[in-house]
Amino acid sequence: MGSGEKLLIDDKSRYNKGQSVLRDDSVIELRGADNTVDIGDNVKGRLSVSVIGNNNKIIIADNVFMISCLQIAIRLNGSTITIGPDCTFQGLVRLSSHEASSITIGADCMFSSDITASTSDVHAIFDADNVRINPAQPIVIGDHVWVGNGVKLLKGATVGSGSVIGMSSLVTRGQYPENCIIAGTPARVVRKDIHWTRHLP
Repeated sequence: MGSGEKLLIDDKSRYNKGQSVLRDDSVIELRGADNTVDIGDNVKGRLSVSVIGNNNKIIIADNVFMISCLQIAIRLNGSTITIGPDCTFQGLVRLSSHEASSITIGADCMFSSDITASTSDVHAIFDADNVRINPAQPIVIGDHVWVGNGVKLLKGATVGSGSVIGMSSLVTRGQYPENCIIAGTPARVVRKDIHWTRHLP
């Protein structure tokens, strides 16, 4: 099914799209070898993808809705970004992965606006023995997670299924449990044993 997204894809990379229609101002840029973007069915909205490197993969499952713009950037080699089915992105959301790391987003997640997630500090820091102390680390978001406006997700963060991340929170490295509210800078658990729904009662 056709759409007007702009494709800038090197010969050794692949773009596969199911029965989905992206906005005309969407851009898919794949520079390098053996990079793959797989988009499922009924994916709608504006998508901006920029991959510069080799052996990287982006997977967007069925029924993902990007109301404003989802920006995905990968640099260097061997990264994977996966978005599960039935996720929504209300406003501008930026996902970036570097240095053979990954971002994994589960099913039925709800992202607000002005959200960033990055697996890397982008620049290297070493100790006195010249050992690097800030390698990239994956980010994992479980199923049915609500990510509030202005949230920043840093490398090494894992958020359990059914949880809510409060507005403007800074989610740092660590394991955050299922069915809880986390909030603050840095984020911490402020309430446990909750559940949430997209619809008001």
